[in-house]
Amino acid sequence: GTGTLLIEAAFKATSRAPGLTRSFACESYPFMDRAGMDALRREAREAFRPDAPLSIAGSDIDPEALALCGRHIRQAGLEGRVRVHRQDLKTLTLEGPAGVFLLNPPYGERLSDREGARALYRELGLLIRRHPGWRLCALSADPGFERAFGRRIFLPPWPYLLLKMQSRADFASRRIKFPLYPWAVLLGYFCLGFL
Repeated sequence: GTGTLLIEAAFKATSRAPGLTRSFACESYPFMDRAGMDALRREAREAFRPDAPLSIAGSDIDPEALALCGRHIRQAGLEGRVRVHRQDLKTLTLEGPAGVFLLNPPYGERLSDREGARALYRELGLLIRRHPGWRLCALSADPGFERAFGRRIFLPPWPYLLLKMQSRADFASRRIKFPLYPWAVLLGYFCLGFL
């Protein structure tokens, strides 16, 4: 849902284990090692650093999407720690140390048409060029992403791809490898680990 990438990035930054505050069906299985499960849960709670510094923010042009995102951030217990604001991608310019743009853009089937999605990909290409040193990770199912984005990359025949992009200056200064993962689940917990 809306805000998932922001919330997952915050959980990763605070070492918050998935499902930390809920139970799992497997816990009621007769063969489940109760002591082992309790030890895992205790270890996860001890590793959790709720006060770890966060520098996570998101933006959208749709007020309804921002309201829903804000609700999800509150439900995750991250209100005041993860910021969202209304901002058009075309005018987004950030100052300060380099970071990561992490997104799951529409690909022209559910949220927009293909032409609109590819216009957005072109804007993403311009965004990364305005931010030397920054990285962009996009989850996309559109085989036309790279052409519209303006950078040639290797695309395997998987339905979902994690595309790691860097500014042209960084790209020219050293050989950049683009790790690609086919599962969206890997995005929240592993993407920030290799960035």
